[in-house]
Amino acid sequence: MKILTHFFYNPHINPVDNKIYPPPMDWKLALKLMDSNIPDEMLGFFTKKCIGDFPNTYTFTKNLGENLVNDHSHLFPIIIAKPSIIVFSLMEPEPSYVETYYGITGLSAFWGTGLMRTTYSNPDVHFDVVFLDLVVNLTLIKAAHMSLNPRKENPQVQLICSKDIHKFGLCTKNMKRTMSKYPFDKSIWYHGRIVLTTCYVYFVLRVIFYQIIPSLMLDQLMKSFGVKPMLMALQRKSFLGNKEIAFFAFHSFPNTGITDKQELKELAENTDFTITRHIFCLETEEGRKEIYNKFVLGCRRFLLNESDETLPYARIKMKAMKWIDWMATKSVHLVIAYIVYIYVKSFL
Repeated sequence: MKILTHFFYNPHINPVDNKIYPPPMDWKLALKLMDSNIPDEMLGFFTKKCIGDFPNTYTFTKNLGENLVNDHSHLFPIIIAKPSIIVFSLMEPEPSYVETYYGITGLSAFWGTGLMRTTYSNPDVHFDVVFLDLVVNLTLIKAAHMSLNPRKENPQVQLICSKDIHKFGLCTKNMKRTMSKYPFDKSIWYHGRIVLTTCYVYFVLRVIFYQIIPSLMLDQLMKSFGVKPMLMALQRKSFLGNKEIAFFAFHSFPNTGITDKQELKELAENTDFTITRHIFCLETEEGRKEIYNKFVLGCRRFLLNESDETLPYARIKMKAMKWIDWMATKSVHLVIAYIVYIYVKSFL
């Protein structure tokens, strides 16, 4: 039996190791609480008390589920796979394949379209990602190896993570550069002014002035032309998406990397589950450039449904938006400077 939990299921523990950590509460008690007739309001209160140091119920229930499986490990052999942030597929079912807006993938789509210009995060946090097909391949290889070579240790915990990749600030810089190479046809504004900040007040102010106000104005313009407004709804999604990852955008999670990496790499060689290219991309600078290219192309092709044939037009559109953005920014600066000048002059 194999179970997929999450690398971040114990976010308050550093560094992360390939072992099972004690549960925050008994999973049997959690099930009893869920089956009881406690009112929703009271259940919400209990939830906040129960999750404690956990940032959300997702990581909390992952922990409970893992310990539930561990308590039944005497019944059958178990592998617990713990991937970090799963992004796109490097090779299968096809290069750059991605299907969800959740987490960093959704933020990247918002960045590329110009909808999100400020992200609440620490640029010095290390950004740990793994490929979708790497997680699948390693889990299958580990399961096959376990069935042929049983160990006394049960369950076996398999970390699937990149150990040490770029910091979030450098990742954002590289994403902006790659988005200039492969811009989105559906972009509504220039993507090159993304700002990462650890100051929540500054973050909120930038969201109001650089995202909400422009979106409100464009929505009103769309209404006047009989087009259904949608930008404010998208801004709400981008704000909530940033809020969901905020805890992880402020904490690095040191780890030992892929468990039994060399052994599994040799086992997978010359099979349909090879992971050599995946490891190369995670561990070398040349390979990491490929990550950014395929990440952005995956957002274009599979999230925004944009054909590669639209790239020439998208590049022309991006250059025009860059100039419009520059002129708009300078105009705002001039207006602010003039207001300050008038204000100061009134006191002289």
